[in-house]
Amino acid sequence: MAEFGPLRPGRGIYHDIERRLPYYKSDIVDGFTYRMLAATVRMYFVNVLPALAFQLDMNHNTGGFYGINEALFSSALACMVFSTMAAQPITIVGITGLISLFHYTIYDIVKLHDVTLYPRFMVWVRIWAAISHWVTALCNLCDYMRFVTEFSSNTFAMYVGTYT
Repeated sequence: MAEFGPLRPGRGIYHDIERRLPYYKSDIVDGFTYRMLAATVRMYFVNVLPALAFQLDMNHNTGGFYGINEALFSSALACMVFSTMAAQPITIVGITGLISLFHYTIYDIVKLHDVTLYPRFMVWVRIWAAISHWVTALCNLCDYMRFVTEFSSNTFAMYVGTYT
């Protein structure tokens, strides 16, 4: 049986689930110890302070389209859903500098046309991002990362370095 190769849709997802399934219950259950409370409080403050800083910056740079409560709620919801579905309960999901930069860039583009379109435009950006992630996972496109050169990485680094 050929383990790797093209045209085997869903193979990567299947193997990920197959490898993690025996450990999924213990990943969740073993976390409920007396140390969990201290770790939870620590992770809360480790995540909330940078989230507030990035959120205030995003709120300022996008004309007030992002509220602090919405950002904290969406980060918490994304973290809970991802950690449950991905069988990785310790994954940290939240607002980062690159996410803020992405939002600033889109806001600057939309602002040229009609700033009231920004929320609807962001919904469509996220819908298409989700679709592209699903297609990438289902078609095992990560197998082709070996063909990506450093040019892509350097281009992204130049974008981040020149925007700020």
